[in-house]
Amino acid sequence: MLTCLSRLLIGIGAVLLGAAPAIGAAPLDCRDGTCTRRMTAPELLAAAEKAVLDKRFDEARPMLAALSNAPDMAMERHFLQGYLASQTSDLKTAEHEFRAVLRERPDMTRARLELASVLMRAGKDGAADHHFRLAEQDADLPPEIEKTIRQARGVIRSRRNWTFNVDVGLVPDSNINNATDARTINFDFGTGPIPVTLDPDARRKRGIGQSVGAGGSVRLRLKDGLAVVVDANGQFVNQRGSDADDVSGLIAAGPEFTLGENARLSVQAVGFSHWFGGTVAQQGAGIRLSYQLNFDRGQRFGALLDIRQVDSDFAAAYDGESYAAYFTYEYSPPVDGRIRNAVRTARRSAIGRLFERRIWRQPGDRG
Repeated sequence: MLTCLSRLLIGIGAVLLGAAPAIGAAPLDCRDGTCTRRMTAPELLAAAEKAVLDKRFDEARPMLAALSNAPDMAMERHFLQGYLASQTSDLKTAEHEFRAVLRERPDMTRARLELASVLMRAGKDGAADHHFRLAEQDADLPPEIEKTIRQARGVIRSRRNWTFNVDVGLVPDSNINNATDARTINFDFGTGPIPVTLDPDARRKRGIGQSVGAGGSVRLRLKDGLAVVVDANGQFVNQRGSDADDVSGLIAAGPEFTLGENARLSVQAVGFSHWFGGTVAQQGAGIRLSYQLNFDRGQRFGALLDIRQVDSDFAAAYDGESYAAYFTYEYSPPVDGRIRNAVRTARRSAIGRLFERRIWRQPGDRG
């Protein structure tokens, strides 16, 4: 898949120079058996681009180094240096150079695709998926590139075997024991109200607790289209004293089915428990069904149905069943065309420069 992805990324040749300056326009200056040719910065850039595309990397390196003296061509130089590093498997340098391009031109989809490919090759799947998803927002993507991105993101999902997160924080609470702030309450035994002073421990308490949470997931692939997914999470909130300590935990396990390239369905058995102040507030078991469908342009729809049988040690009134349904729709709007055009206009000059035209075609094709 990576080989296919790399070939397609090379083949699309996005935003290449529309009309390269002629390399041989300047005459040769030959003296004492040595010939030299003076070149303008645009001519040197065109020569470096041609050398990179022709895989003459040793020739391209000194030309790209010389372009460091042309700060107005820094973006183009960074891109070519990143592309060269990617082709020679210097992934760390390639990542650095493509990120430099995106700092100046965040709308440059070709650089983002190259960066995503480099990150994927380096095993940084989370970052790679992020940039692939951003690249999908480009309304000008050819269909074959959209398909390649979907395939790449599918590969990332299929090899994401586990996740683990830990959260630590502070929990301010103005009423940690869910009590009244009144100093007295009135009792009426038929002879009129009698005020009774509350014990300080029965009144509202304020405090700042400490929270620690952890969650993880393990995905065990059984065969193509079928895996077992185990999710677990827990949280502990420590408040002053032990009467308001809050502890919860959940584990879910079951099969996950891959439905084509863009959809997944999982069915999991769920077990959970929740303690408050040392007493079981809720515990039980249930079932959870989740569905996820990925659309074009990075859009995603998700649905989750959760059904549980609940038991509580607080009182029988808290026993019963719980039903919950969640729906999500994720959408990242594309870059506003007016902003993109403003960036392009600001960067254009009388000389057509590399990467200024948003053209998807084969490298080296100047037609």
